[in-house]
Amino acid sequence: MARRHLLAHRVPTLPDTKIRSRIQNTAMTLRYRMTSLLALICLLTSIASLPVQATTLEHRNLAEVNTFLEGWKPVAIDGNKQISFPELMQRLQNKRVVFVGETHDRYDHHMNQLLILRAMHRQTPNIGIGVEWFQQSFQPVINNYLAGKINEDQLLEQTDYYNRWRYDFRMLRPILEYAKANKLPVIALNAPAELTSKVGMQGLESLTKAERAQLPEEITPAAGSYLNKLRQVFADHAHGRGQFENFAMVQRIWDETMAANIVKFLQTHEKSRMVVFAGSGHVSAKAAIPNDVSRRLPKISKATIHSVDVR
Repeated sequence: MARRHLLAHRVPTLPDTKIRSRIQNTAMTLRYRMTSLLALICLLTSIASLPVQATTLEHRNLAEVNTFLEGWKPVAIDGNKQISFPELMQRLQNKRVVFVGETHDRYDHHMNQLLILRAMHRQTPNIGIGVEWFQQSFQPVINNYLAGKINEDQLLEQTDYYNRWRYDFRMLRPILEYAKANKLPVIALNAPAELTSKVGMQGLESLTKAERAQLPEEITPAAGSYLNKLRQVFADHAHGRGQFENFAMVQRIWDETMAANIVKFLQTHEKSRMVVFAGSGHVSAKAAIPNDVSRRLPKISKATIHSVDVR
């Protein structure tokens, strides 16, 4: 049975830093955000909180990040019961796949992800890291980076990062450096932007056979509360442009493609676990990625964790 959690925490005060001119911390528009109310994990620190849109703290290397993470003092709350972070990780130990949601431009959320990744890696040496940040066609580029065949600048250029994802890469760097240092696979989960853009404008039926073949064969429609949430997001942000049906289909293409790539990894790495880093909206709704994974692998054990703020 899947468990859903929230990571609530007081986050550190981060200095205002210069962002690379080509990177924009753009707000999400097509993708919605929601949180689970089923359980709560409080990640508390003694450091002052900061505004949600604070800029990124840049650590110079992975060693600095690891030192920084030693300062986190997690307290977990499952329902109304407090548990320690080690006890939480013990409860997650038997979960084959753990989804850790994020708000894309929150550095502290990515630090939470790395904290959980490190704990899971200590439990299970064989672990894959699935990420929304890169599109599936760029998997060979990621493999080359992890193998040391290309450097970071080449990774960003060859994945067209500045056009396709755009968020400050320094937020993601520690996770990728950890994967590289520990020889862990990173799986590019996302659908090609060329296809989702075309569907958003013209609908799924506009894709050629070759384009359609790049997406999962089965893409189930949004329904119930998930569909209602998408309608609200569309009403808030679309300003009358485009068709809602296409908007909802793009959301489902993202969900289903990421789920299919997760399942592919799990099926081809039977002795491995997986941690998935994706936007909170993609791992919150009953019809989003976790449900899509369970539809393909009904017996899979999984859990979901989210980050929220406390003041």
